[in-house]
Amino acid sequence: MLWFLVWTVLVLAAVAVLARLGWSVFRKGTALVREMGEAAEMLGRAAEQAERLSAPKTPAEADVFTDPHQLRRDNGARRGARRPRRVGMHGRT
Repeated sequence: MLWFLVWTVLVLAAVAVLARLGWSVFRKGTALVREMGEAAEMLGRAAEQAERLSAPKTPAEADVFTDPHQLRRDNGARRGARRPRRVGMHGRT
């Protein structure tokens, strides 16, 4: 009768340990699936943004068809707008 009680306690303890390990694996698995879903969403947003940024310009927007004099004026205006900011960064007035 004593051996029956010992084996019953051992089997119940083993079942309890396996149940706890199984529950832990289940929780970690669900957390992994949730994180993978979030990562997939972020990857999708990054792919959409990369596609948007790498989309070729239409011929009307391409600089090839723009008047060269207009491009020089635009570049000069951009350089002029950047110049005060550069000077301020280096501490010169």
